Amino acid sequence: MKNKFKHTFRLSFLAVFLVLTGCACTSTSCEVQAAENTASKTETKAVPEIGHLQDFGEPNVKHLARQLRRLKNGKLPENGRINIIQFGDSHTASDTFTGPLREQLQQEYGNAGIGWITPMNVRGQGHKLVSFESKGWTLTSSRAETSLIFPMGGYIATADRAGARITIDLREESTDEYKVSFWLRGSPAPLGLTDGTGRKVKLHISRSDKDWALAHAKVKLPFTIEALTRNAPLLGGIWLEKTNNKGVLVSPIGANGLRQSVWFKWQKNWTDQLRHTSPDVVIIAYGTNEAFNPDLDIKDMKNMLHDGIKQVRQAAPKAVIVLLGAPDTVDKKRPATAVCNSTQPEKYKEMRQAQKEVAQVEKLLYWDWQQAMGGDCQMLPWNANGLVSNDLIHFTGKGYEVSAKMFYKDFINYLEDLR
Repeated sequence: MKNKFKHTFRLSFLAVFLVLTGCACTSTSCEVQAAENTASKTETKAVPEIGHLQDFGEPNVKHLARQLRRLKNGKLPENGRINIIQFGDSHTASDTFTGPLREQLQQEYGNAGIGWITPMNVRGQGHKLVSFESKGWTLTSSRAETSLIFPMGGYIATADRAGARITIDLREESTDEYKVSFWLRGSPAPLGLTDGTGRKVKLHISRSDKDWALAHAKVKLPFTIEALTRNAPLLGGIWLEKTNNKGVLVSPIGANGLRQSVWFKWQKNWTDQLRHTSPDVVIIAYGTNEAFNPDLDIKDMKNMLHDGIKQVRQAAPKAVIVLLGAPDTVDKKRPATAVCNSTQPEKYKEMRQAQKEVAQVEKLLYWDWQQAMGGDCQMLPWNANGLVSNDLIHFTGKGYEVSAKMFYKDFINYLEDLR
């Protein structure tokens, strides 16, 4: 009887305690909180790491290591090639980080092509492999606009008139043939496509397609897309891969000024397009713009990152997910003091800690860009060495190249240690 009384008392006390401590939360936030509590208890355990890369339990990393080994040995991996997609802000959008990363991977494992590109030229951004020319098309971006139909990447190109053209060319000459896929939506009216050999085809989608649908063709670059009527379909992104080559694809999907919350401005099923690409690695590289937001709610940021990662896991269950901790940065509006990190954005440290906590809870690979640079307050030394631009936020081309090489070394060395 006494034991029963004690058990009842403990349960009652626990219930009162939970109420008093305010454990009223949604199922999602409670799940995250419980996972974080569990993670905090185990964070003292040894975490596999090499250089500045930590493995918090990524379930697909050994599979990726085997796939890369097969590719290097001349055998086709499961998907026929290794596909890497990086989502991010201006550090990603310029292709100045992903470009050197792509070059190293393709030198080692083979060149499978280009991957995802924007539907047309984006002011202030670029791509290391392709160039764009457009006339008569208007670009809409999820950075500035709100729409329920933004596809993966957050760009929509709309033809203003019949005869509007977009030409896409390689920066270096090549005779390779490419399979090109276009995400189209809206009108079933065809788009005209003329490739570098003069071959002409018509691209169209079914009248029954009410969402983004794919149209395919085989081309040699350059190729030109033409709106044959004023009522041409919308263009939401392009995918380019070589028809015969095995190897690696690296796609930068980003825009200047973005935060990871932009994912929730895209259509709810945007990960359907991610699923179609069959990614082997998804790199998430945001944080700088979050740090510069003085009104940033860290809890909201973490919840959106948790939710986004769960979406990616569902769409690409075999993919390795890598979270890049934001690089060092300086807020030039803050007064300089003798304490170096007082010049960092107000939310910088909290934001970086939140990123690492999410990586731990979601069992990701985590690469600490700031620590790879040398730790706190490295922007001035890097600037003095020509690696960081004078805004003390962005890197020079050389700085991005150095950063990409550091990431590549840690990433590949860790994968090779798993073999």
